[in-house]
Amino acid sequence: MTPEELVRTVFARVRAGDWSVMDLYTPDARLELPGGVTREGREGLREHYQQVLEVRRPQPEVLAVYSNPPMVVALVRTSTEGPTHADVFTVEGDRVRGYRACVAEQSS
Repeated sequence: MTPEELVRTVFARVRAGDWSVMDLYTPDARLELPGGVTREGREGLREHYQQVLEVRRPQPEVLAVYSNPPMVVALVRTSTEGPTHADVFTVEGDRVRGYRACVAEQSS
């Protein structure tokens, strides 16, 4: 799987509510989430995806993917009302080693 396909697969599995999304990450993956929240390793992934897949249940739409390995950037919209944002992935081989969610703040 190419780095671009890997990132698109992450979002496809999230959209489907598929827990196998965790298999796309290295065992020591690091997630950097909005609000300065960091999750690391398998337990951190489990905590993150429990919130995503069971509580929030987003329906991400990948609008574009830009790749300069090991970095891959996905422009994503998670709802029709929400803003487009960029998520940055660090890919190692055929797995995601790092993920930084760069969600734009919505103004009121």
